[in-house]
Amino acid sequence: MHHGISQISEPSTRVSQTRSENYRIECRFVRYSSWNDDIVAYSGGCKVDFPVISDERRELAIELGILDPEERDATGLPLAARAVYIIGPDRRMKLSLIYPATTGKNFDEILRVIDSLQLTAKFNKLATPVDWRSGDKC
Repeated sequence: MHHGISQISEPSTRVSQTRSENYRIECRFVRYSSWNDDIVAYSGGCKVDFPVISDERRELAIELGILDPEERDATGLPLAARAVYIIGPDRRMKLSLIYPATTGKNFDEILRVIDSLQLTAKFNKLATPVDWRSGDKC
């Protein structure tokens, strides 16, 4: 099993095939080089090749409403929830998923949604049904 970050940064994964851009917001002070070294070690060699936005003051997390009110760090500060936003080429929000800080993301579902959004953008009056997967009929 891959670490979530390595799933979206590893070039051989399905995410790279979506031609999407990925960004990460990090609320803790993290030296990027040591953080990336940890990802490389954990994932078996995968490097993070997308921007990491530092938000130590949690200003962006507050603006996005992604601080988990129930989960706190050792100093008592709320942890940032694990949020996923998909913004289309038209710069409009297409999807917003917010997971509790203690729950990992489901990258299969994120990929399924990206596939659906890309397909339905290509064919205007198309909708994908429940549990649809790329290659299924619509």
